[in-house]
Amino acid sequence: MGKTKEKKKESQLVIRVEKAEKTAFLTLCEALDTSAGRELRRFMRAFVAAKSAQIEEDATAKIAADAPKKAKKARTAEPAEAPMETGAAETGAGKPAPDGSDAAAQDPAAADSAPAAAKPRKRAAKAPAGSL
Repeated sequence: MGKTKEKKKESQLVIRVEKAEKTAFLTLCEALDTSAGRELRRFMRAFVAAKSAQIEEDATAKIAADAPKKAKKARTAEPAEAPMETGAAETGAGKPAPDGSDAAAQDPAAADSAPAAAKPRKRAAKAPAGSL
């Protein structure tokens, strides 16, 4: 069996460095029997792993710090539903009749005392501006 084929690289990264810095890096890589590309890829992988973990820890810490604020806000929020009007509760408007039909349909007085939001409003017709 032969040597396993390494995954082909798909892109390049071009950077500008001082000539002396590049020469020193290449010389050191040669002395360590490695390539400049291999060392830069190793650095990039380590950098990404370390910084990703740091960012994740920071995000987790922020969520933990915000949790008490959100809990306090939830405790002080107003109830989601408004209390029912007393007139509707007394007449039974908005409640189904025992036989399953609408109580307002059976009792016209209950329909008159239903909450205003349940009744359609009629607007007064305006006369055209030029008619008299």
